[in-house]
Amino acid sequence: MLEFLQDRFSAGLTLSTLKVYVAAIAAFHAPLGDGPLGRQQLVVRFLHGARRMRPAARTRVPTWDLAVVLEGLVEAPFEHLESAEAKNLSLKVAFLLAITSLRRVGGLQALSLSHGCLEFAPGDIRAILHPRPGYLPKVPSNVARPVVLQAFHPPPHEKRDFIGSAPSELSESRFRGPLRGGSRTSCC
Repeated sequence: MLEFLQDRFSAGLTLSTLKVYVAAIAAFHAPLGDGPLGRQQLVVRFLHGARRMRPAARTRVPTWDLAVVLEGLVEAPFEHLESAEAKNLSLKVAFLLAITSLRRVGGLQALSLSHGCLEFAPGDIRAILHPRPGYLPKVPSNVARPVVLQAFHPPPHEKRDFIGSAPSELSESRFRGPLRGGSRTSCC
């Protein structure tokens, strides 16, 4: 058995794979001497040696750099807001919402822009996204809470907007459309 394990180790298999082999062989092999095959002194020593010779590689840093990603979000095709496509703006908002809210994917998917699930605070100083009714979180002890998005520049804007138009010239439907629903009644 040790020759087989050595052959597999030399072929580049990891320690965890070797342990699976030992467990599989031990399941179908009669115990030797005073214990199961996986507890034999030579097998245990071999596995310890394999761990020392080829330690598990653990990535201690993220595989992506948040600063680089955020820098990319302030360039084309995500900016300027007035010329960016709706798809790119949606991707940007979804990404920023995901990294700032620390929600699970299911919790983000449960959020809805339907009438009644999107609520604007008086003065448009914040938007509140409520989860769809019937949404059950993956972890039952977690309560499905709304996501509150604070406005960066709450109205009224006295100076001209960054795109060169006075606030009264801007089309409200460009930003809100049918979503501006007033009070929250029921989500769908």
